[in-house]
Amino acid sequence: MSSASIFREIGNVRTDHPLFMPEDDEELQSILEKARQGGCKVRPADLGHSVPGVVAGESSEGDVVAVSLAHHTPSDSDWATTRLVKEGTVDASVIVPAGTTQLELYAKIHPQDYFLQTQVARLGFTMGGVISSFAYGSAFGEGPIHDSVLSMRVMLWDGTVAVISDVEDLKHWRNGFGLLGFITAVELAVVHRPNFWFGTFTTKDPEGGWDSATFQDYIDGVNAKYTGAQFFTNPHNCEILAVVQKVEQTITVSDDDCNWSFRERRCKPE
Repeated sequence: MSSASIFREIGNVRTDHPLFMPEDDEELQSILEKARQGGCKVRPADLGHSVPGVVAGESSEGDVVAVSLAHHTPSDSDWATTRLVKEGTVDASVIVPAGTTQLELYAKIHPQDYFLQTQVARLGFTMGGVISSFAYGSAFGEGPIHDSVLSMRVMLWDGTVAVISDVEDLKHWRNGFGLLGFITAVELAVVHRPNFWFGTFTTKDPEGGWDSATFQDYIDGVNAKYTGAQFFTNPHNCEILAVVQKVEQTITVSDDDCNWSFRERRCKPE
């Protein structure tokens, strides 16, 4: 099989493998059928962040076809677009096509003050990619993002489409690296956080340096005040930058001209 595009690994490293980007179920089914007839392996690919060797790292593997769902729209209207389900209830969830990035997902649900229960470290990852792999990133008290999956729409090796919601079935597709087929869309649990806040603060390294006890005290202190955090070290000025989040009843910053709301991102006259 041949394609005008080629698969690239993380770091934009070129390979010899063709990359296909189907736009609907029919195109994806056609790719699977042609690959089967030609004796090719079909492997899902993310948006340029695939680790070498996981999808197709060896040029000698001439029978590999990479497929990205970045442009794919499921044919089933119930799974074709990003939408909130049971909005306003404790059972609220979001349905999102697999090729949608986390940034695109939040552009839809954040204006309604909804958030995923946890999140990966990079907004450019596709939802199908982070659920099919053990993408890093979480929140205090929560697990990986694929723990939030309630159901998913998948396509098997022979082009058969199925909706999976049974816990025993889902556990095989989470972190499955595409070995069972393609995840074309997912349903994820979401949380309503109308007063969500995030910010940063820095902490200087202790005079004697960090050890397991002082570092654990630091983590425990952050954990007591915030619901989530990500840490960055700066060896040049010997400090840790913490990007933290929490929920407040009122979140405003006052200055001489106005009160500025973090959530609404605009100034309001006093």
